Amino acid sequence: FHTQLAERQLEIDDLERSVQAERDRFDELRYDRAVLRSPQRIADEAEALGMVRGETSRFITVDPMELAVQLAAAGPTDGRTTSSIEDDDPLDQFRDVKSVSAGQP
Repeated sequence: FHTQLAERQLEIDDLERSVQAERDRFDELRYDRAVLRSPQRIADEAEALGMVRGETSRFITVDPMELAVQLAAAGPTDGRTTSSIEDDDPLDQFRDVKSVSAGQP
């Protein structure tokens, strides 16, 4: 009985070491991802490609009929592109966005 208990304890120790090693690996990958997604790194990469920051921005309103024409010209869609959010409550807006973007990266 003691032999089996000792063998099981060795297996448990091996599993715990494996779990800790994978947790450490996960932390390293999460750090690498954070570095890659850093706004400064992205700006540096864009600058290296010759991109420059825009000096002005302008929002325009789109006529609903023009939008309908463009959607019709694009052909069949999955239905998510025609969804619009008209809720005033920020929490409802968040729910709407999450329901449309579920599974997106």
